[in-house]
Amino acid sequence: AKLMGPMAGDALPFDLGLLPQPAVFERYLQPTTHVRRVTETGSVLEHNSSFGLLTWGAALGAVGFRTAVAGPMGVGADFPAPQPAAVNVRAEPEPVDQGESQTRASLRDIKAGLAIYKIEKSELPATMDLLVTPSDGYPMGYLGSLELPKDGWGRDFRYVKESSGYRLWSLGANGIDEDGAGDDIVP
Repeated sequence: AKLMGPMAGDALPFDLGLLPQPAVFERYLQPTTHVRRVTETGSVLEHNSSFGLLTWGAALGAVGFRTAVAGPMGVGADFPAPQPAAVNVRAEPEPVDQGESQTRASLRDIKAGLAIYKIEKSELPATMDLLVTPSDGYPMGYLGSLELPKDGWGRDFRYVKESSGYRLWSLGANGIDEDGAGDDIVP
């Protein structure tokens, strides 16, 4: 994505800079290996990949669906013009003011940092301070900054690590901690 993404220009729905370093992916997606074995009847070429059968099954299923809907993809087949892909985006309420808009942007950044931290460390951080602690893969911390962002009114965000995940919120415009309710802003 980091190599090909710049070719898309501003059309990407996310910031390429938020993607984890390649070493994080290499831990889960091992390189494909090819091994040729000689047998009594000839040779066998084996391909081993961390993508597995699900990837190949999805690709073959897509080809089968295309064939069933539009006919065989032979020479001279009439292919429809490509249509833009539908993007499933969760609608957020319109920000009331600049403070709320800035707060929602910071919440998105923190959520991305939490996701990257969890991928790299296999657990959520105990406190948000760990998101701005330099590591080998992230010398500027998981948020790309060595200090935590503030909400749109200059206050700290609230973060609680729970057994089933985490809760994250801003105190909102009134500055009263309502534990994620009331006018508090949650991602």
